[in-house]
Amino acid sequence: VAGSRAGSAALALGLAVLGAGLAPRGWWRHAASAVAASLAVALAGFQVSFMTRSDWVVTWLPAAWRQPAWALFHDNRLFLVETSFRLVRRAPLAGTGLGSFGDTVQRVMEVKVGAFYAHNDWAQWIAETGLLGAAVAGVLVWVFLRGRRRRDGAAASATPAIDAAAWSAIAAIAAHSFHDWHLHVPANACLAAVAAGLALSGAGIDERDAEAPAAGPGGPAPGERAGASRVGRAAPAILAAACLLAMALLSRDAWADGERRRLRDALAHARLAAAD
Repeated sequence: VAGSRAGSAALALGLAVLGAGLAPRGWWRHAASAVAASLAVALAGFQVSFMTRSDWVVTWLPAAWRQPAWALFHDNRLFLVETSFRLVRRAPLAGTGLGSFGDTVQRVMEVKVGAFYAHNDWAQWIAETGLLGAAVAGVLVWVFLRGRRRRDGAAASATPAIDAAAWSAIAAIAAHSFHDWHLHVPANACLAAVAAGLALSGAGIDERDAEAPAAGPGGPAPGERAGASRVGRAAPAILAAACLLAMALLSRDAWADGERRRLRDALAHARLAAAD
């Protein structure tokens, strides 16, 4: 609609997830969920072929589509994604540091171009945080998938439209993040955080608020409910530990950035003194 291929794909996935969330329970919801899942798999397959420069895919397309498809598979943004993975190989465990992409990417570029963002929030996150950040992202994805599954199995929500809209926004943001750096815009990041909070708040995170059946045939066993309760109590501690780790890493990055500025100023003064 806006001339953006990534935006169009994110819009399509968001609408599919919205339809699945608003569909009546039963066959309608199963069919809508199947459509949304199929679209997600198709987009994931395209993303894999895009990031691996699978030019052989172009040969399968009609002749009128081959030239635009070839240009798509050689987009300049793909060069930045490949450069991001070179950074991962340089600092695989903890990455180069949050917000350091623009300063470090020049060191591994084959062709020097100015770039502050990777045009792929997922790739830049892994480049800046390494395998530890990838593990955190994996846990968050698991939390959202688990929350979505529990939302589907819970009693009917009092605000189905808000729940469906929140999950639709999360799906669209996740898809669009493969081709842009919009989560580095504070307003977009804030909107994503609000959507995530709305989605998880309606996912029955606290099982005491859900209409859980009594123990017995077809209901959760006491041990299962106790285990879920322990997980619920551990989640805030895990989040707090992750926040403390992020604060430590940000402090390290701030110190490194200050040292870099001081070194740059010292070099400039030395050159000016030599010129005088």
